[in-house]
Amino acid sequence: MKPMPVHRAGAAGPDAVRRSLLAAIPGLMLGAVARAQPAAYPAHRVTLLVPYTAGTAADAVARFIAAKLTALWGTTVLVENKAGADGVVGTRAVLQAPADGHMVLFTGPPFLYNTEMLQTAPYVPLRDFQPVARVSSAMWLFAAGRQAPFANLAELIALDKRQGRAADIAVSGSAAMAVATALKNATGARLNIVPYTSTSQAITDAAAGHVDAVAAAIAGVAPLVRSGMLNALGVSGPTRSLAVPEIPTLAEAGAPGFGFVSWNAAFVRSGTPEAAIARLAEGMGAVAASAEFREFAREQGVEPAFMGPDAWPAEAADQQARWSGLLREAGLIKPKQG
Repeated sequence: MKPMPVHRAGAAGPDAVRRSLLAAIPGLMLGAVARAQPAAYPAHRVTLLVPYTAGTAADAVARFIAAKLTALWGTTVLVENKAGADGVVGTRAVLQAPADGHMVLFTGPPFLYNTEMLQTAPYVPLRDFQPVARVSSAMWLFAAGRQAPFANLAELIALDKRQGRAADIAVSGSAAMAVATALKNATGARLNIVPYTSTSQAITDAAAGHVDAVAAAIAGVAPLVRSGMLNALGVSGPTRSLAVPEIPTLAEAGAPGFGFVSWNAAFVRSGTPEAAIARLAEGMGAVAASAEFREFAREQGVEPAFMGPDAWPAEAADQQARWSGLLREAGLIKPKQG
């Protein structure tokens, strides 16, 4: 007689074991997939690094965006200023951070061309960084002091014929110098472009009559135009500014076809996950589309000009070519040696 099989209490038969393993597989697979997926963005604090000093247009716009993103995401978004070498110091700090979208470069046109000016910067802008979104644009307001021998652009252009001399125009920063040079080339006006290290000092000197005119951000110049201390010559953009719609463009005032704007935009390190870029751009787009941002922009003398990751990378490449060409015309980018 064959012995009867013995079943110990609590022991599972082969079928029960197989059923248990099959039931466990979906859970094991989900766990593996979850571990393979990147963490949701933002996973922790986000920093918008502005490579300029506090008080600039880029800084003001970044702080507005940061506050609104903090409320939108429920995650802290901070602004850090790290100025130096026309933006290179701050840009290098972003390059050294992880490529996960939590350290964001919030900058302007110098980012695209200052590597050519300095020729020693440790990065290539559109190789080492990925454009995320442009948030706003800004114009320069050209204005003359009350003591200047001209009160509008036509009189400035004719100054050489009338008095046989050039007009002194104060600028601060490479971009303003390039735009002033472009106006000089476009109109044939004799301009002596005087570089300043401080925008506020350039504006003050124009109002005091130490120089004939100034080209600077609308927010700094418009109050003196409205008070009568400066005479507006025109804004640099292709259309009038929402902040000062009463002031004509330089194209309207006597420089046909003229039009240059600055901008504020976000970039992250190349290699940042596409999901993080999309979420960051989506958040910035939501803020930029709000009525509150439009009013803020008007007060700051900037224009809402959102462009997302579907179009901004190509536009950034075009901007790089345009600004580099403008800087070469101004003599600020020298031919490479050797």
